[in-house]
Amino acid sequence: MKQLRRVHPSAIYSIPFLLFVFILVLITSYLLADRGISGLFSANLFTSPRGILLLVIVPVSLLLFLGFFFYGIVSHTLQSGRVSRFGRKLFVLFTTLIVIVAIFTTLIAGRFAGSAVASWFDGSLPEALRSAKEISDLYKGERERAIERVAIRFLNGLAIVNQQAMRREWMEEMRVLDPYAASCQVYQVDSSGEYPKYHAIIETGDMDYFIPQGQLDIVRDGFFPYNFQDTAYRYGKLVRYSSKTYVCVYSSLIPERYFQKDARIREVYQDSRIIEALVPVMPFMGLWIFFMFCLPPVMMAVILGYALLQRISSPVLDAAEFSTELVDESRSFRVVSHSKDEVGSLLDNLNRLAEKPKEGGKRGDKKTSLRL
Repeated sequence: MKQLRRVHPSAIYSIPFLLFVFILVLITSYLLADRGISGLFSANLFTSPRGILLLVIVPVSLLLFLGFFFYGIVSHTLQSGRVSRFGRKLFVLFTTLIVIVAIFTTLIAGRFAGSAVASWFDGSLPEALRSAKEISDLYKGERERAIERVAIRFLNGLAIVNQQAMRREWMEEMRVLDPYAASCQVYQVDSSGEYPKYHAIIETGDMDYFIPQGQLDIVRDGFFPYNFQDTAYRYGKLVRYSSKTYVCVYSSLIPERYFQKDARIREVYQDSRIIEALVPVMPFMGLWIFFMFCLPPVMMAVILGYALLQRISSPVLDAAEFSTELVDESRSFRVVSHSKDEVGSLLDNLNRLAEKPKEGGKRGDKKTSLRL
């Protein structure tokens, strides 16, 4: 078990494994930013569990994991005793540089996004959307008033009785008040049996917009929904006249794609209100984006840089220890270097210096070799 405990940390903190974790953190941060920031301006993202999960919980959890991971690699290095002050200086400089560059890059991007949004949403676009919504409301209100005028004039007991007697063309008269009149249905209700029966009194207009007799029980006074794919306003009225009850249904056409356009106007208007509220904090949005989505890759880059710098500074530490041995007149150590750079040349020179016999000494001293 002791041997496993010694091998396990070295495998976790090896360079290939750290590179794998670095790539994994990059992909995770990108996916979080792609799924979270893309819905940043939606009306319900901040109040939905999905939005809180993408924008807060997962990024914070990732930061905590990387914090513990960094603590673990530092503790492992300190326990091994292979920590050099030169490596610490390089690490501090590297960390400072990468954090400053990442922060300023994110601030510049956030400032650019904030300026672009602020210049676009200068008040004219929300005002235009607000006007479009008001126009849609005015149109809807005017259509409803026209339908109500038709109902007042035609859907009453006296008009129904007169129509039964005279049989005029109601649709032509209705279209004077409502150009989009589609159909009109009037049925007398027979409640003598267990279930009410409907006897047709008036059926005029386009039969495609008739409500089947088997569904007349859904008719209510005023506007009522028929189905989700309906392309007409439905207005119902229950008329009681001369001890008789009539069920009246009036249908008025809706211009093609009106509902889709109206829903789109209202949706964009709500989004514009959210963006308008976020405009003052847009310049500081870069900091939030940095801490939530850019800081995890930066932290993983710092961890990877720490491991690399410790490996790079290890020959310098060995050279310092070797030179200390030479100063103490101990020539029994040699350093085997596989480096071809200046550090390798330094170690080779120290080996040659140790080969020279000291005064009163011999060249055949016993040697101990240190391998990097």
